[in-house]
Amino acid sequence: MAAAAFDALAAGWDGRHGPWSPRGAGFRLRVALLRHLSRRQRPCRVLDVGCGTGLHLLALAGQLESGLGIDLALAMIERARRHAQAPGQAGRIRFDVLPAAALAGWPGEPFDLVLFLGSLEHIAAPAQALRDAAGCLSQHGLLVTLILHPSHPLGRRACRCAGRGSMPPLRLIAPVEMEAWAVQAGVERVQAGRPVPVLGGLRAAGRHAARPPFHHLPATDIRLSRRGRARNVATTPSSAAKAQTSMPD
Repeated sequence: MAAAAFDALAAGWDGRHGPWSPRGAGFRLRVALLRHLSRRQRPCRVLDVGCGTGLHLLALAGQLESGLGIDLALAMIERARRHAQAPGQAGRIRFDVLPAAALAGWPGEPFDLVLFLGSLEHIAAPAQALRDAAGCLSQHGLLVTLILHPSHPLGRRACRCAGRGSMPPLRLIAPVEMEAWAVQAGVERVQAGRPVPVLGGLRAAGRHAARPPFHHLPATDIRLSRRGRARNVATTPSSAAKAQTSMPD
């Protein structure tokens, strides 16, 4: 059902969500954050789960060792592959039709950066997807999820549209759920670091964010978690001090 819904949206996806769309400012903010993170994860092998038409991953191509984008919608992957053939795009990026469930027991090389950029809400078993994705991380790999906040009007509107069938199936994720799933997946929260704005700035959700605080992307909750012993590092200042910085320079 989700695959068919996204297949139907593929032709106009870039015009509504890409860098030249009305949502272009948000796209550029996400790319700025991802470029920052990929520079820190050297060498950087990236997995984009629910990659859509691949524009986020291709925007990082010049600084990656390799990149894999997966999506269950064939039409999305076909468009991503066409984008990857454009002049100047690195041949190290590939796109495959795969569901998130295919990450369970991943047989390939581990990834240094795993991304869920607005895709986790559309996955039928999001907690399991997080656990499987965490299992794909390298020893110091980073897992990034970008989700609609359930309290934001845009999030509520998205739920109504999904209920009417005018957009793909959607289940918004509360921050407390994300915290619990991260612990179950064996990843720890990465705290915000030195606050240098990027087009207005971004902020990692949590009680120990950098000061002065960054602003959230509209309707967005950004979670940054690093592979490690399962614990919530946002509980005490001493734990937070041990967490690695992972916010934009």
